[in-house]
Amino acid sequence: MVRGDAGKISLELLSNITGITERELWSMTFNDKIMDTTNLGFIRTGFKLGINSYADKICPACFNGNFYQKKIWNYTVNVICPIHNLYLVNECPRCNSKISPIRKTLKKCNCGFELKLLDHVKVE
Repeated sequence: MVRGDAGKISLELLSNITGITERELWSMTFNDKIMDTTNLGFIRTGFKLGINSYADKICPACFNGNFYQKKIWNYTVNVICPIHNLYLVNECPRCNSKISPIRKTLKKCNCGFELKLLDHVKVE
């Protein structure tokens, strides 16, 4: 993300790198749910909308091999993957820390644990 004129965020560079249109990239964010990110701040706004912004939640089955973060996983009320009927995981089993949304690689926790190795806990 790059801030351009008047502080607006541009996804042009990311679009050029990934080949995904800017419109599609924007659809992968919560931007449409947040009215004024400059005045309210994402975290405060996120709490109002039920968005978990301090830790990622991951479905181990969805994430295994498809290293991407689904937007719906980060709604606070969502604790189960509707596709695989597995509990979403938001804590690393190695370091017991919350899985940070800010990490060097999407594939690993900041401690180095490979997130594809997360346990699959089925909802009974």
